[in-house]
This record gives sequence, C-alpha cells and structure tokens, in this order.
Amino acid sequence: MAKKAKKASKASKRARPRGTAKSAARKSAPGAVERTTRELHAETAAQHWQHQVTALHQHARALMKELRKGGTRLPTAHRKALAAVGKDLRKAARSVKKLVGFKGK
Repeated sequence: MAKKAKKASKASKRARPRGTAKSAARKSAPGAVERTTRELHAETAAQHWQHQVTALHQHARALMKELRKGGTRLPTAHRKALAAVGKDLRKAARSVKKLVGFKGK
C-alpha cells in the first residue's frame, strides 16, 4: 500500500508544472494591496500636509494684514522674512498638489 501512495504522490508532482504555485503566490494580491494601501496613505498624508501648509500661509497673511492695519512697524528684515515664509509655503503647497495630483481645496 505504501508503494501505491508513493507512486501517486510522484505522479501528482509530475503533473504539476514547475514554478506555477510559487509565481502565483508571488504575483498574488498581498503585495499589490500593500502597494495600493501605501499609495493611499501617502496621498492622504500629502493632502493633510497640503491643508496644513495652506492654513499656515493664511495665518501668515492674516498676521501681516493685522500688523499693517494696527500700524505696527516691523523691521524690514522681519517683514521680508515673513513674506519669504509665506512664499515658501505657497510653493510647497503647489509642489504637493502636483506630486499627488490632488484636485480640491
């Protein structure tokens, strides 16, 4: 009986094309799902970061406006630094939008 079982297992091994199970396992969903999940996480993080950058830029503009309205005179270097920060934030927001292909507010 043992010989028959051994022959049957050998026959089934011969019938199966080599490498099919391994390659199928390699190509199966888990890696693809992980990649998709990672992409979604990256996109969500980039969108969140873009919102934060936009909010910071708005706060910087509001601060400058408030200072101007209040008649507070900042030294030129400080005014230029604030303007540069605002410009950098706008650039960063645009870069992230392009990177992610985010179309929204």
